[in-house]
Amino acid sequence: MALIPKYAIATFILTFLLLSTSCKTANDKISKLTIDSKVLDSLVHSKMDSLKIVGLSLAVIEKDNIMHKGYYGNANLEQGIKVDSKTIFEAASISKSVFAYFTMKMVEQEKLNLDLPLAEYLPLENFEDHPYAKILTARMVLAHKSGLPNWRFLEEDGALKFMFEPGTSFNYSGEGYEYLADVLAHINNVDRQGLETIIQEEIFNPLNMKNSGFITTSVLKKNKAMGYEGLKPGESLPDELPYFGAAFNLVTNVDDFSKFVLALLQEQNLNSKLYKEMFSSQAVLPADESLRIEDGFDSWGLGFMRAKEPYGLKIAHGGINPSFQGYFMLVPEKDFGFVFFTNSTNGLEILPYLEDYFEKNFLNHQ
Repeated sequence: MALIPKYAIATFILTFLLLSTSCKTANDKISKLTIDSKVLDSLVHSKMDSLKIVGLSLAVIEKDNIMHKGYYGNANLEQGIKVDSKTIFEAASISKSVFAYFTMKMVEQEKLNLDLPLAEYLPLENFEDHPYAKILTARMVLAHKSGLPNWRFLEEDGALKFMFEPGTSFNYSGEGYEYLADVLAHINNVDRQGLETIIQEEIFNPLNMKNSGFITTSVLKKNKAMGYEGLKPGESLPDELPYFGAAFNLVTNVDDFSKFVLALLQEQNLNSKLYKEMFSSQAVLPADESLRIEDGFDSWGLGFMRAKEPYGLKIAHGGINPSFQGYFMLVPEKDFGFVFFTNSTNGLEILPYLEDYFEKNFLNHQ
């Protein structure tokens, strides 16, 4: 799986520069789908062993129910700590989907217009007079059509620059999301740290996501998994990074994030018109884009990847940090989704096996 390969290490470097058992959840509603937990658990354990994935947590969701949760392997090998419902993982670029959802909340509250140039709220520093900066909008940023590079420090000269006219092409950009975060902080009269309070109030509290944050607090640090490269401890984000990184810095656990996926399926906490906007095609991926060639994604919405599958439209996002990898997807037509997080450098290698299992057992038979 080559999911977001060229964006893998960037999120990790930026942060430094800027500073099992499984169970079914109890639910009043009876699931219309059933999972053979023993079969799924056996598949996960087998692939974790062969792929040398240290720890993994998984949730399977349908529209009205989180019908399976699984916790596998170790959060900390050296200390013998198992992955459980409290284990916190780095979500890496999955952060962008949550931040996009937050941005749409600002649109719903009429604090932000998706198509008004961001410079009219807050000019891009050092680009106040640049013609491209004057036309860049939130819609372009969320769809990765900002014209900005992924990260400036990956450029040869280490400088921020426009690669093309905003809105005319696709280029995955963390820089765009970070500029948008500055704009939203300005609109709300707070600094970056203040955005954490607002996103807790607008997103995490309403969805009862008590163990998630874009800033890693001491409480979240307590249950955070150790990251691994192979079976050896690997590099992780600083345990307490006092910076709101919209593009990369979310930490969460699978119990919390499954509530976010459930909210997306149920269209909670945001009006239907804005959901339609988020999930609609905003940028067609170029023919030579690896996400299209190797992973089958054909377009980008506002904060989400899109793929047209035989069973319906797949909405998804992956995340890669040096020692943490994860992924979530949902198929609104099937009222189905899943999410998993790992604390391993090769965690996404299990994705094809999970997708194959869910396609054969659910998506192609409903």
